[in-house]
Amino acid sequence: MGLVGVFGLGLTWGCPTDDDDTAGDDDATGDDDATGDDDTAGDDDDTTASCGFAETPAVTVTVLESHSTLAQWDSSISARVQEAPDPPFHTVQLQEGTCRHLTFEQGSCDPPCDFDQICLSTDECVDYPAGMSAGLLTVTGLGAPIEIEAGGWNPGYYYGPADLPADLFGEGDPIGAAFSGADLPALILAATGVAPVETAPFADLVTIEDGADKVFTWIPSDETDACVQIRFNGPNMGHGLPLNDILWCEGPDSGSLTVPRALIESFPPGQTPEIIAGHDWPPSEFSRYTRDVAATPAGPAILEVRSTALFGYDHP
Repeated sequence: MGLVGVFGLGLTWGCPTDDDDTAGDDDATGDDDATGDDDTAGDDDDTTASCGFAETPAVTVTVLESHSTLAQWDSSISARVQEAPDPPFHTVQLQEGTCRHLTFEQGSCDPPCDFDQICLSTDECVDYPAGMSAGLLTVTGLGAPIEIEAGGWNPGYYYGPADLPADLFGEGDPIGAAFSGADLPALILAATGVAPVETAPFADLVTIEDGADKVFTWIPSDETDACVQIRFNGPNMGHGLPLNDILWCEGPDSGSLTVPRALIESFPPGQTPEIIAGHDWPPSEFSRYTRDVAATPAGPAILEVRSTALFGYDHP
């Protein structure tokens, strides 16, 4: 069961969020505050995170089923291990309920930043965190265990096999991600599979217009821990730079999500096609997901299991 594509006016919903979080960035999981506790990664006091904006991770593992109008259904496993979370690329331009408009403004650093740095709006050069190894990554719950070594030419990146089935997991399937340990100590994360999102509403450009809220409604799944997320991704100013604007909402898989009028009007006009064109012009996303979060010496570690419909948008 999934999105059935009824759009209109409505009231915004609420869900638990980290109210003391600082401004978000452009990674897949939210903003840039540090972990809120001192527990050890993989301890039995780690819990599945509630729906809402997560802390900026140093470790990200994504188990994904995705659909685009060009490629149909596809699946992938990927991970990134860094020495620290990303710097605070974005600031919260506006927040209402569980939605945020994030913006990035590049500074004018003099002298110019080094190749492995970025110039923030404060005219400060900051380093991109270096990648590092966490040892062998073993993903379970998708049939036979899948073992992935860190990419030798690109430290810290883990790339899953290319021949994964499009239907990678089922709703409620227990899915684990375990690192054997290396530069980062051993780490275990666990989440569950989710039902696929309905893709029909995203076959054409999704229109958001000033003057009204935008409501998305769908049939909730049976997975009680599932959350949903919608991200309208704007373009950036150059290869590898953070996106200029992101309109981002998170919430429970309750059947209704409202993007408030104020955030739509704050988001710049434009149109982005639903194409897979690399990091510099990514498609927008509607996702159902479950998430597990643990603390590590480098920063938060997050496993997300997602079903995602990729789409383009038109904001006249």
